[in-house]
Amino acid sequence: MSAPSAPLESRVWRVGVPFKFRLSFAAKLLLLVLLPLAVVVGVTVPLVVNGMTRLENDTSLARLRDEVAIISQQFAKAESALTMQADALANDPVLAGIINRRDAAGIQQNVQAALIRSGLDYLRVSDVSGGVLAREYSSPGLVIADESQHVGPLTLTKVRTTRLLPTDQGWMLTAVQPITDRGNLVGTLLAGRLFDDRALSQLNFDRSDPLLVFFDAAGNPQAHGGTKLGGNLKAAFHVDRGLWTRAKQGQTVLTTTTIEEEGYRVAYGPLVVDGAPAAAFSLALSTKATAGLRDQLVLTHIIVIGLVAMAAIMADYFISKFIRGPIIRLKEAAEAIGAGNLDARVEIDSPDEVGSLATAFNQMADQISEATETLEDRVRERTRELEEAHELRRLQVAESARETERKRLAGELHDETMASLAAMNMKIGLMRRRAGQVSQELEEGFSYLITRIKDTDRQLRQLVSGIFPTVLTDLGLPQAVTAYLAQLAGRPIESPYPLEVEFTSQGITHQRFPEDVEINLYRVVQQGVTNTIQHAEAKQLRIDLSWKDDELLLYMSDDGRGFDVNNPGETPQSGHFGLVNFRDRIASLKGTLEIESQLGVGTTIRARIPTNGTTGAEEASTSKYLLENIPG
Repeated sequence: MSAPSAPLESRVWRVGVPFKFRLSFAAKLLLLVLLPLAVVVGVTVPLVVNGMTRLENDTSLARLRDEVAIISQQFAKAESALTMQADALANDPVLAGIINRRDAAGIQQNVQAALIRSGLDYLRVSDVSGGVLAREYSSPGLVIADESQHVGPLTLTKVRTTRLLPTDQGWMLTAVQPITDRGNLVGTLLAGRLFDDRALSQLNFDRSDPLLVFFDAAGNPQAHGGTKLGGNLKAAFHVDRGLWTRAKQGQTVLTTTTIEEEGYRVAYGPLVVDGAPAAAFSLALSTKATAGLRDQLVLTHIIVIGLVAMAAIMADYFISKFIRGPIIRLKEAAEAIGAGNLDARVEIDSPDEVGSLATAFNQMADQISEATETLEDRVRERTRELEEAHELRRLQVAESARETERKRLAGELHDETMASLAAMNMKIGLMRRRAGQVSQELEEGFSYLITRIKDTDRQLRQLVSGIFPTVLTDLGLPQAVTAYLAQLAGRPIESPYPLEVEFTSQGITHQRFPEDVEINLYRVVQQGVTNTIQHAEAKQLRIDLSWKDDELLLYMSDDGRGFDVNNPGETPQSGHFGLVNFRDRIASLKGTLEIESQLGVGTTIRARIPTNGTTGAEEASTSKYLLENIPG
C-alpha cells in the first residue's frame, strides 16, 4: 500500500519525436505487408547464405576425410603388395642356391631378371655379414640416402619388415625379407617401390583434384599426384609446419589454403609404414565446384523470395484501393465523436465486417449520446440536491445523505448506462475478432472506440466511487469488508502482480456501531486496498479489525514498494486525495491515524476510533483472498 497517485484522467504521457511524417492509408496497407516481408527477407537471406555455406563446408570436409581414408588404404595396399613380392623373391630356392655357391654373376643376373619381372624400382641382395651381393635400380640416377643406416642391421637377422627410405626423387617404400636355405640365414633381400610424381598419380587414380602431395623428411613438398601445379610444387604449395608435424605423429588434421589464387580444403595425414607413422602426406581439394553450387542455390532462393515479395506488394495495393474508402469514413466519424460531436454517424452499406462495424459504431454512438445526456441531467440534479443538503446539515449529516444518494444513483447507473457501455464494448471486441487481420488504420479505429468507451466507463465509475454497499447497512462492518474483498477476488484487477489479502476481525462479528463510524472505516479500507492494487506493487496485504478497551482498531500492512511519508505529494491542490481522505475521515470520528512507510519495505496504517460499550468476546475470524491481475 503506497501513497495514492493522481486520478486516471490527470495522467497524460506525451512522448516527443524528432520529426513527424504522414502516410496515406494505402501506403500503410503496403507497409503492413512490406515490413513483415522485409523482416522475413532480412532473416531468410542470411540464413540461406549461412546454411548453404555450412553445407558447402560440411560437404567439402566430408569428401576430404573420405579422400584421406582412400589414399591411406591405397598406400596400405601398396605396402602389402610390396611385402608379398619381396617374400616371393626371397623364397626363391634358386636365389638361395646361388648365394650359397657364391656365384656373383648368377646373383646379378637373377636380381636383374627379378627387377624386370616384378616391376619394382629397387632390388638389393646382401649376404649374412651385410655385404651387398647385387643391387639394381629402375632409374639409373636414383640416389637412396642413408640406406645402410636404416636397413643395414636388419641383414644380420631373419626380421621381416618395411621401411620408408628418402631418395632424391621421392620416398622409397622398402620391404626387407630374409633369404634362408634349409632354415639357415644366407642373406637378405630388400625390395623397394619409388613414390615419385608418376607413382603418386597412380595412387591418386590419375586425378588432378584432389591434389596429392608427399613431403620429404624436412617437411618440404617432394612429389605430387596431379597435373595442375606442373613443376612449381614448392612455390605453389605452402606447408603448414605445425599441421605437418601433427600428421607425422599420427593425426589427421584439416585446414584451408590458397594455391595459385584458388581456394582449397587441405588435409594432412600420416603415412603409416609397418604399423607406425613414418612420414606425412597432404590432400588439397578445390572448393570451386561446391562454392559454385552454393552460390547458384543462394541466387535461386533470393530470386524466389523477390518474386513472392513483388506478388505480395501488388496484391496489397489492390486490396488497399478496395477497402480504404469505408475505413477512412469510419475513422473520420470516430474522430468527430472524439472531438465531442456525438451526432456524428457513418453511412457504409457493405455486407462484410466493415459494414457490421459501421452499424455497431452507429449503435454505440447512439448509446453514448443517450447515456451522456441522461448522466448530465442526473449529475446536475443530484449535485443541486447535495448542495442544498450541505447548506442545511452539518458535516456528518451531509456525509450520510451523500452516501444514501450515491447508493441509489450507483444502482441506476450500473443497471442502465454502465450495462450499455459494457454491451458496446463487447460488440466492438466481437467485431474486432471477426475482422481478423486488419490494417493499422482499422486497428487504430478499433482502439480509439474502445478507449472512448473505457474513458466513459471510467468517468461513471469515478462518479459512483462512494457507493454505500447494502451489506454494510444490513449486516455490519466486518461482513461488508468481507463482501468487498470477495467481490475483488471474483474479477481481474489492474495490477502487475497477484495480491494475497488476509482479513481478520475480532470482537465485532455481531457488533454494530454508529453508521458514520462503519461507513468511514469501510471507506478507509476501500481506499487502502485500492492504493495497494494501483500503486504499491505488493504481493501480500493484511487487514485487522478489532474492538479492544473501548476502541475500534484498524490495522493495514502491505509488503509493497512504500513511499516517503514526509513527502508523499498528497495535497488537495495537487489533486491527490488518498492520504488526505484517510486523515479527514478518521478525524471526523475523533480518532487517531498513524502511517508508517519505507521505500522498498512496505506501508502500515493504524487507526484508533473511540467507542462506547464493552469489548466484544467473539473469537477472531480470518479469511483469505487472492486478487488476480489482468493477463498480458
